[in-house]
Amino acid sequence: MSWTPSAPFTTPAVVLRSTWSKVNGVTVRTRSGGQRVNVCARSFGGTEKDEDGVISSVSTMVFQTWYTPEIRAGDAIRLLEDGTEWEVVGDPEDISMRHQWLQFKGRRIQGGA
Repeated sequence: MSWTPSAPFTTPAVVLRSTWSKVNGVTVRTRSGGQRVNVCARSFGGTEKDEDGVISSVSTMVFQTWYTPEIRAGDAIRLLEDGTEWEVVGDPEDISMRHQWLQFKGRRIQGGA
């Protein structure tokens, strides 16, 4: 029995490639737009994190799409419907190593103190 996606890939997105450079001795990451992909994006209300006794919620989402080697750990996905950006957490999983489906987890990138 072969794996199938949980829903159609109806959400348009852009892969933001990460590049690193040194500016005044400080390593800086920049992200630039790349390949456009359609994904299935599912959120489960975030993940709770306990750090030094302080419980906080981290927005997470699971993405599924057609296989592409363009998506790597540390890159980001920008959803075109709402403009949110999600950092790819860990290495994307090539389902059954068939180069057909790709699944990965994303953590929301947002500003704040």
